Amino acid sequence: MFKKGNNFDRVKQRFSLRKLNIGVCSVLLGLTFMSGNNKTVKAETTQNPTELGESKATDQGQTGPTHPDASAAVENNTNDAGSSNATNYINSGNSDNGGSDLSEVGLKGIKQKSNGTETVNTTKIADQTNVNPFAAYEASLLEEDANSSHGSSDNNTETNSRSTIIGLNEYSDPKHLGKVTEQLSDTARSIKQVNITPDELKPTLLDETGKAVENKSKELNFDLNVYVHDAVSGVNNLDLNWQIDDRLSNQIDSISIDEGKGKTPVKFKKDTNSNVWRANFKDATQMTWVLGGVLNGHIQKTGAIIFKDSIFNVLKQADILNKNNEVDTNKDPLAYRSYVSYEGDETGTGHVWGWGRQFANDVYEPHSIIATTFNTNYFNTDKDNQIMAAEKNYGVSTADLNEDGTHSFVGGYDDVYYDSTNKTIVVDNYLNRWDSNANKKVKDWTYHYGVDPKLLPYIKSGEISQIDFGSVADSGASYKSQVRALPDATDDNDSTYKHQLLLDQNGDGAFSGQEDTHLGNYYYGILGSRPLVIRTIYHLNDKLSDGSKMSLTGLLREIGKTTTTPQLLFTNFMTDTKGQVVKGTESVSAPTFNQLSTPIAGPDQFTQTVNYVDGDENVIASQNYVGKKGTTQNFTGQVPQGWVLAGGELPKIITIGTANGSQNIKVKIDPQLVKDLQNNLKNANALIDNTDTPKVADGALTKAIADGNDASKLLYGKDAPTNMQNTINELANTNDLVQALINGKNAESTAKYYNDTDDKQKALTDAMTAGTNVISSGITAQDQFEGAASAIETAINGLSGKDTDKTALNEAISQGKAAQKSAGYYNDDNDDDKSALDNALSKAATDLNNKPLTQATADQDAKAIKDAINGLKGQPTNLDKLNQAISDGTSAQAGSKYANSSDESKGALDQAIKAGQTAKTQSGLTQKEADADASAIETAINGLSGKDTDKTALNEAIRKGHKTQTDSSDYQDTSDAKRRQLDKDITDAETLNQDPKASQSNVDAAAKKISDDINNLNQGTDAANNKPAIPASKIPVGDHSHLTDDEKSQVKDNVQKSNSNGKVTNVDDQGNTTITYQDGSKNVISGKNTTTGTSKDDLNKAINNGNSAKTSGNYDNTSDQNRDDLNKAIDHGNQVKNNQHASQKDIDEATDAINKAIDNVNNGQTDASENKPVIPASKIPVGDNSNLTDDEKGQVKDNVQESNPAGKVTNVDDQGNTTITYPDGSKNTISGDQVTTVIITSDDYTYDDYAYNDFYQVIIKANAVQVYTLPKGNLTKEKKLAHDTTLTVLETKKIDGQVWYRIGTNRWIMAATTIKVGELENVKLKHLSKKRKTTAIVWVNKLAIYNNVNGKMTKKHLTRGTKVRVYAIATTNGGEWYKIGKNKWIPAAGVHELTVEPL
Repeated sequence: MFKKGNNFDRVKQRFSLRKLNIGVCSVLLGLTFMSGNNKTVKAETTQNPTELGESKATDQGQTGPTHPDASAAVENNTNDAGSSNATNYINSGNSDNGGSDLSEVGLKGIKQKSNGTETVNTTKIADQTNVNPFAAYEASLLEEDANSSHGSSDNNTETNSRSTIIGLNEYSDPKHLGKVTEQLSDTARSIKQVNITPDELKPTLLDETGKAVENKSKELNFDLNVYVHDAVSGVNNLDLNWQIDDRLSNQIDSISIDEGKGKTPVKFKKDTNSNVWRANFKDATQMTWVLGGVLNGHIQKTGAIIFKDSIFNVLKQADILNKNNEVDTNKDPLAYRSYVSYEGDETGTGHVWGWGRQFANDVYEPHSIIATTFNTNYFNTDKDNQIMAAEKNYGVSTADLNEDGTHSFVGGYDDVYYDSTNKTIVVDNYLNRWDSNANKKVKDWTYHYGVDPKLLPYIKSGEISQIDFGSVADSGASYKSQVRALPDATDDNDSTYKHQLLLDQNGDGAFSGQEDTHLGNYYYGILGSRPLVIRTIYHLNDKLSDGSKMSLTGLLREIGKTTTTPQLLFTNFMTDTKGQVVKGTESVSAPTFNQLSTPIAGPDQFTQTVNYVDGDENVIASQNYVGKKGTTQNFTGQVPQGWVLAGGELPKIITIGTANGSQNIKVKIDPQLVKDLQNNLKNANALIDNTDTPKVADGALTKAIADGNDASKLLYGKDAPTNMQNTINELANTNDLVQALINGKNAESTAKYYNDTDDKQKALTDAMTAGTNVISSGITAQDQFEGAASAIETAINGLSGKDTDKTALNEAISQGKAAQKSAGYYNDDNDDDKSALDNALSKAATDLNNKPLTQATADQDAKAIKDAINGLKGQPTNLDKLNQAISDGTSAQAGSKYANSSDESKGALDQAIKAGQTAKTQSGLTQKEADADASAIETAINGLSGKDTDKTALNEAIRKGHKTQTDSSDYQDTSDAKRRQLDKDITDAETLNQDPKASQSNVDAAAKKISDDINNLNQGTDAANNKPAIPASKIPVGDHSHLTDDEKSQVKDNVQKSNSNGKVTNVDDQGNTTITYQDGSKNVISGKNTTTGTSKDDLNKAINNGNSAKTSGNYDNTSDQNRDDLNKAIDHGNQVKNNQHASQKDIDEATDAINKAIDNVNNGQTDASENKPVIPASKIPVGDNSNLTDDEKGQVKDNVQESNPAGKVTNVDDQGNTTITYPDGSKNTISGDQVTTVIITSDDYTYDDYAYNDFYQVIIKANAVQVYTLPKGNLTKEKKLAHDTTLTVLETKKIDGQVWYRIGTNRWIMAATTIKVGELENVKLKHLSKKRKTTAIVWVNKLAIYNNVNGKMTKKHLTRGTKVRVYAIATTNGGEWYKIGKNKWIPAAGVHELTVEPL
């Protein structure tokens, strides 16, 4: 295939179906209308979905309207009903209706019949599809010309043009069904539907205890439903076929249909070589019960499958169960396929009643499948569950269908459509009747239609209506015309849609009519035995769950991803007047969806036809819009494939006139087609000029180029894009094959080819031969070009030879060259052995320079070299003797005998050793030569004339020298120069002693030098010439045997002053002092002459003074730091005092530290000294100033603390003396008389009046009231009095204008908190002036604060002496209250009189 990066880049059409004839119907790339067919169709093209999708978005101006008034390329015409354009239509191919699914439609294997219809070579198709071996069938229907087969008809006529249908099982792959050999035919349509529905295959059942046990039954029942129209009974050779999953088929013993009434069951027979079971259709269905043929007949039968073993064992054997003996949902579901086939050897016919082209007689192709019956389904669905759910939720009726519904219902089936325009699912449920004389009992039955729960989340609402066939001659054949006249679902005035559907609340997933859905509303008035068709419409959500736009394929694909039962089941049943299910009316179907795209006008409707015309006024395609007169519809069309607008834009709105009409849209051939054609022509011309192109391809290239030149001139007519596309494909296929031949030839010279296996080389050779043969035959073999090119490219891509690995060969060459230099080569006496290695190396060098070098040749050359190396017989020269002689000679050179020998004898040995070492490095050294060199060395060793040196005297001199270094004071005190000289001479002697070649004279001289150095150590040094001076004073020390560093320093300085000629270099622990002179010599002064004892008198005195200071008041009041410093100084002084070895410096420092700390205690700066205590402005009233209560102490503490924020009040004693402590720990004290005053007693009160009253009762109005021992006295310890408590007043006192009540012995309360019994509470409020400050002082020891007058007591209180500001006065029955803040009130009786001050 052509690829980018080669010389030519082949262009393929992005939006056309390759090798597809584009006609009127071939442009129907969306899903159009298909009826009565439950097939799943999926096929392929040479394009991928992305490419197809891109074509729709290539030019936004061509794919949809941009302005409602756009009309540049549109012409309007009015035609009558017989207009030739009226029946032309195209599908819009909207991106939201699944139109892109035709990217998967494959047309390979379709066979053109002589009558213009398309049939399918299913053998080919079965190899191309996974889901359905007849995947191309529906695509073949696209090729039918709507105007070519049956003549003209009116607008209510259904055309034969259809497209694919799709169901949820599209997204499951029945891998175990196998292929079907018959072809699929759409020319016989009287058998509308054949459904076989088996019961659920249950591996286990529940016993009477509810325990799951193995299903030991061998029998599985099934239902057979057949709906036919017209004279099917007159057609022979019809078979009913049931293709069963290969995991079950071979385990079946028999399949039979029960004919009832004592008749013998009809048995199926299994094909010998397939999993298909067959029965005679007429026998199985008994279709002879209507004279002259069956008209709108429905047959319902039951049958049974008998397995060879129990159902449990059958499923186990089929490997469909999990470890829990349940059907494993992860395994491929068990599938089956049912269909009717015509097995006659010659074409058969069947009469169809009616007039018009839709009533054309049936044609039965030999050995073909009736397309309308082809159906794929699955075992183990939810069918039974949904029926049981309905019966459980509604209950089962006692109505007898045979009695109450006799000749009323004889079965039915469904057509399910997807209306992409309105985003709705339309279900037509056919309730077939025997006649119109139904028992009137059934007219009150209610119709229900249930939707698969998997579909429910996508439905917004539903509607129900009846389709009335009126006077149509035969509804069974013409119902499609009526159905396709689909009214606008948004038209509220359209009476066709009568009732809204509501989701049934019983929970069975059914949409049911909630009112007026009795059959009586639909049943009567229908002509003859026409079927009752009830239509339900389900409005879908605008978007799918992933946010993408709603479409049929998207909806089914999304549901298919989340289910293990790849079917959508629709349920219909009827309930009686009691709302219970009527047995026999239930049915479940799993239909596929027909795409509802092109409506045809119904009653009171007109058609507006949109024609697409080219520059020569040829009609390319048409599209019908149906509706009532004067209505408008959104334009949904698209420019036909291969064409673009000739100018302007597509319309947005189509208006339906008062008669049938049409309008034209101007189009031109797609420029992209022309461009693609030119590109492929350019590539073909380049190939024909390419020297690599094989000559046999010239004819095909020339013909393709000629066809391309001709096609570039054909720009008009309906078939122009198809012809141009075919030519594009012709050029592309030719170019592909030529380029493949070039690529194959080039591949043969690569390592991938010549290093690959023989079979892969042969595969490419055979493919090249086949391609050459095909191309040489010219254009006559055009249909084989693509396959031949693909075969060559496949063979090239299949080559896997690796580049020749030369590693082993290069390594062998290196080893061979090394071997040529080895003793094995030179010592080999056989010249042939050497020649073998030489020749192998020469050949390998030659092959390395040749191309190509195959892996086999490289491996052979490497082996030859290695074999030659292994064939060498020479032995390596033995160098042991020579090596030993060289070693002995080298040892002799290192000895003193060699050193004491003559130059001549030494030179002889040196020359012999050198010759032997040189010989070792030479290749080809023979054994004789090596032995001669060894003998020469031994002779030279023996010829040395010297003797060994005697080192006895030298060793003794070295020993004496070391002893002097370690033990002699002369060595330590001598000058540096003399020490260095002795050290050097000893080292030199030791070196000479280790030298085996040292001469006797040198050894003797070295010994003498050491002896002379020892004898001269004390002669002529500075120390010898200077006597050390003893200092006049000694340094006091604490311990004469362990001087401190400081004492040593003092000694050093003292001695240095008396000995200026030298330098004190050391004072040891005993005070011995070393003086070192300029030449390094030394003198030492004894410690007895440099040190004396210490004195601690002053330290003892300081310690005593410090202890006295700690007992003073200054110590108590000073700061924590000062106290701590004194304590530490005294402790340290005691430590020094007790230290017998303390130095005088340590003693003096300890003494000074104590004296300084004492001074800081007495005179140091503290926080207390910096802060003079502040006497509070007011004193705290106390009862006894010699014994303050804890509460009084707390008040004093708070009062003093407020005036002295710099410190903290840490103590108030019984007399009120108050201690203030500051951050540094220092203190000040304020005397008690400065902070307290004695309170008045009861004798001190000044009474305004004093009265005894008759006893009377009062009620507590405040939330809680305190009780005092006296008026303005102390609180008692009893509990507070609660709200509404009634009390008897024993005595009344008025103090400072406020009233107090005595309620018991030493029990007083404030009158303001009460009212007299019988009185009404009366409160008068007076706000005080904000220009003046009114204050009062609390006089009781604890005064509660309330949140309001006679309100709730808060948790806060005021202590005696507290000064508060008063903002308002409230007068109550018993006294006054003062407001002291927001929501803060106190009884006035608890304070002194008010004081008014200016602000």
